[in-house]
Amino acid sequence: FGFTTHARALYQHLGVDYGVAGDPDDVFARFDDVVAGRDLGDVAGLLHAGGANPRGYYAPFEDREYTDDMVGELVRFYGHAQLFGSNPPTVAVEIMRGCVFRCYFCTEPHVKGRALRYRDLDVIEGELDGLMARQLRRFWLICSELDMQGTRFALALAERIVKLRERHGGLPVEWSAYALPRLEE
Repeated sequence: FGFTTHARALYQHLGVDYGVAGDPDDVFARFDDVVAGRDLGDVAGLLHAGGANPRGYYAPFEDREYTDDMVGELVRFYGHAQLFGSNPPTVAVEIMRGCVFRCYFCTEPHVKGRALRYRDLDVIEGELDGLMARQLRRFWLICSELDMQGTRFALALAERIVKLRERHGGLPVEWSAYALPRLEE
């Protein structure tokens, strides 16, 4: 977020070949072109010697992000004892992008855009199911504010997590996300 907030100044200060302001989706999709220096002006969010391209704002990934290989890397990095011990690290799972608010202290709308783009609940459930099948039980649900448009999405997701917990033997599941301080449900 820091680079995105001050992309041009940090790009110049760091003296790097390339930088990405905002979501990196187009840079990853066009990575071979970027490395080869081809059509750099057409890659959304890319900072390069020729200038800074307009940002692109994208929806969350439409499929599961955590493959078996990625989970294997988590296990190798953290080690089995830490990953499955009494205080395991938290696994990030994106559920939403964007923020409609204009809080003076926050960069989220600048970084992820002002339009709310929710990840499909079936995909989120599949992601969590796959991680829980590998004995992972602590999750950070990535979003700006879980209850930005009320509690419907949050409650539907919570119900699915409860069912997943039951399906996976009832072991404790911890999840957290940012939420607005509302006194409703």
